[in-house]
Amino acid sequence: MYKILTIVLIGGGCLVSSQSFAGDNVQDIFKTVTKNIPQVEQICTTNQVPIYGNSQPADSGNSLLGTIIGGVAGGLLGSTIGKGTGKTVATAGGAVAGAVAGNTLTSPNSSNSNQIVGYRNVTSCEDKTTYTKVTEKVYSHSEITFYHNGKERTLTFQR
Repeated sequence: MYKILTIVLIGGGCLVSSQSFAGDNVQDIFKTVTKNIPQVEQICTTNQVPIYGNSQPADSGNSLLGTIIGGVAGGLLGSTIGKGTGKTVATAGGAVAGAVAGNTLTSPNSSNSNQIVGYRNVTSCEDKTTYTKVTEKVYSHSEITFYHNGKERTLTFQR
């Protein structure tokens, strides 16, 4: 059993009081606290990205052959147009136009050369944060209960 000695100064006088209480009247009070604990996880994915390039090997004479065949075909078509001097001009113009067209179609830089020739793997990563709830009891305060002049009193304090 513990004794509390209380001294109160009133006016110029002094009042001394003695109270007693049992030691088991002190209680620790706890409260429940919920916390969100972040957890960062790195998530990576691998994607295939196309590689563009020439679908034909380097020029192996196809361009020259295409120019010649285009020129001959263009000249033949041009010769069917016009008469006299106009026929000569049409034949020459058809040959030139056919040669240009034949060269363009068989050239390694023609429009059909920029195609997908393969794939490469590209890895990209991003952080993903998830939260885990953690509930715990933590100390809040303490209370001591005692009787004074026949009345129950409670005193709250922090340790």
